[in-house]
Amino acid sequence: ISLQNAWQKQPHRAYLRHDSVWTEALPPFLLQDQHRHLSSVAYEYSKETWKMGAELGQQALSTQNQLHLSDTLSIFTERSFSERLVGTFRQEGLVYADQDVALADRFASHLGARYEIRERLWLNVSESLRYSGTNSTQIGLRTSLDNSTQVYANERFSMQQGRMLQTTVFGAESELGEKS
Repeated sequence: ISLQNAWQKQPHRAYLRHDSVWTEALPPFLLQDQHRHLSSVAYEYSKETWKMGAELGQQALSTQNQLHLSDTLSIFTERSFSERLVGTFRQEGLVYADQDVALADRFASHLGARYEIRERLWLNVSESLRYSGTNSTQIGLRTSLDNSTQVYANERFSMQQGRMLQTTVFGAESELGEKS
């Protein structure tokens, strides 16, 4: 579930966002159910072919017996290379995390691209690299149902505990508010 409420006056945009993910355990890969909630506030500045901004968020990850909290600060940029091709970059760091999170796991870089296959249908590809060396690759499709609602399907590939983990994600995003 993803909800977003935005204020916009070109070239500025500020928004609040909340994402929730519920994951059911599928042994032997995931040993327990997980629930993740992310709330954030962000600011974007955009001009003709590029956009840049910053986002501050808090994540709560709960498992059967534990609650893990973290605060993240991200900076990001996008650049349109053509009407159909957009490149993206995001650098994030954990401002606060539980003590058991290693220093190298507190920083990540994300590089990606979106290509419009046909009107309102985008192919997304991205690579994420944690400074600890953990990579994650994602490929997916996204489409708009209307001006404020999008649906997506992604396939994620990552290494966890020395094993390749493949995750299929289906989701939707909706902006709230009359002028969002």
